[in-house]
Amino acid sequence: MNEVVNLARSSKDVLRILIKLIKDKNRKVRIGALTVLKEVLSTAGELEKLFIMKEGFEAIIDAIQDKDDVVSINAIKTLSALVKDFPLREKEFMKIIDTLLRLLKSARKDIALLELPEVLMNMRLLHPSSKVISKIMPLIFSKDPKIKAMGLMLLRNMAVSTGDYKALLILIRESRELLNSEDVLLIDSLLTIIMELTRLPVTKETVEEFSRTLTIVKNLALHHKESIIRYKAKTVAEAIEDLLRRYYESRPEEAIQRINELLKNERFEEAIDLALAIGDKYILKWLAEELEKMEKKRLQINGRIIPRPVYKSLSPEKLSSRTIRPLLLKDFKSPRKPSASTAEKFSIESEENRSPEETRTYEKVELPEVLESVRDELIHIISLGESEKLCRFVKVRREAVIELITMLKSEKIEERMDALWALYILSRDLKPNDLHLLKPAIKPLLDIMNSPNRWAKDRAAKTLANIALRSEFGEEILEEMLEWLRSPEKNCNIGALVFFSYYFFQKWDENVGVKVLDSLEVFLKDRETRFDALLTLEGIVQTIPKEKAYLLKKFVPILKELKNSESPEIHRISVRILDSMAEKDHSLVME
Repeated sequence: MNEVVNLARSSKDVLRILIKLIKDKNRKVRIGALTVLKEVLSTAGELEKLFIMKEGFEAIIDAIQDKDDVVSINAIKTLSALVKDFPLREKEFMKIIDTLLRLLKSARKDIALLELPEVLMNMRLLHPSSKVISKIMPLIFSKDPKIKAMGLMLLRNMAVSTGDYKALLILIRESRELLNSEDVLLIDSLLTIIMELTRLPVTKETVEEFSRTLTIVKNLALHHKESIIRYKAKTVAEAIEDLLRRYYESRPEEAIQRINELLKNERFEEAIDLALAIGDKYILKWLAEELEKMEKKRLQINGRIIPRPVYKSLSPEKLSSRTIRPLLLKDFKSPRKPSASTAEKFSIESEENRSPEETRTYEKVELPEVLESVRDELIHIISLGESEKLCRFVKVRREAVIELITMLKSEKIEERMDALWALYILSRDLKPNDLHLLKPAIKPLLDIMNSPNRWAKDRAAKTLANIALRSEFGEEILEEMLEWLRSPEKNCNIGALVFFSYYFFQKWDENVGVKVLDSLEVFLKDRETRFDALLTLEGIVQTIPKEKAYLLKKFVPILKELKNSESPEIHRISVRILDSMAEKDHSLVME
């Protein structure tokens, strides 16, 4: 294929032949021509795209409406490559909208929604016109959620290019209304739009709209039944919180005024979420008191914290000046007592050697000063979120790893989250010859991977995958994970699959890969393990060399069957893997 791509890049006659082949009666020829054309467009300049637009635009549009799903998907991807960084004239822009709208209204709308976001995000208009706006606005206010989402994506492009804050307000409001949909693909697309909007300049009005949106997004992150939505919503919620924090950090009075308005209107969750996003401890304390006065004790602030590292602050007397920081709820709780396990690890004498008096007063004894210092510094560095400082500290004060292990076993969820975050950063950023410092944490991380908490399982798996990839003792972790894969326990199987999904996304390892591939077929047929098995297979497809791609052939029938799954999540991943396989070796997916 590379030779054909190179020929097409150097000859307009070859390009014309390719465009002609898009209309061929043989589906394999059509798919092949579209695949080559997409590769050509991926590096094409403006003149080359202008030529293909003139000669092949209609052929690509016709191919999008092909009855064959694979042809249609490849045509949409080719169109996406064509319009990327290439402003469209009004006629072409309107033609694309009409074509995609027909596809969206057809029985094949799931295919459209899978591939449309990329095309729509890439579409740019050379000169915005009232005719195009008149075309988009009815889509935005359509009763069909999918058509509405399409209109929002198109409006997003125009709003970004013009900076029209009124368009931004419409985007945020209308996107927020659709987030209660049960359609996973639709929610995923809307979260993508909202994420894009958080990167644009804000006004007071858009900040207020983001504040309202935050609560809905956080509820998705906390409670949505599909894990893929929970993870994406968590990321979007963090972006909105960061936006609100940056806006209000220099406007504390405005923040209090806004929270007061929310309380008066009985929008308590929004008030809590805004206060948590701003992170100012004085505002949080004031809000806690206000809620208590209003007898809203049932609204627990802790319950609105989405699962991610909690950045704790030092005590007020250790702060040199008042600063605004995220999530300072720890300031309102009694100081943490050293856990029994930590005290035992670092006590000079064992319990049986203590006198009765010493035993009676043991609970009052503080840890050695040096360890208190390590803990304070560690907590402070985690609160800053500075990876370089964390790596330097662990290399100098090796007791810090022991403290992180203790935090992993804490009964407090925020401490476990902080420890998992820190260990992940260390596994990623420590130099390979320093990773031996993390060896004591391997067993506790494996214990977490065997837990039912999905977020913790994922973070632990990602950390262990980093260590396995970068350390001298990575083979030990790989052997353990292969044992888990062979285990009769489902929880162990899922933990291993999560681990290998991260491992293979970064590197193809033939010795391990062949063993994992031998096991995957069984896991793909089991409902409980299917999702994680698909993610593992996707990781392998991403990194496996082309000459080894034949190992994937046996999974094609299973993936084609799963493509028709009732679960949008399974459907989407299956289509994505088949598409990646085709890019790796087209013959794999051919019938």
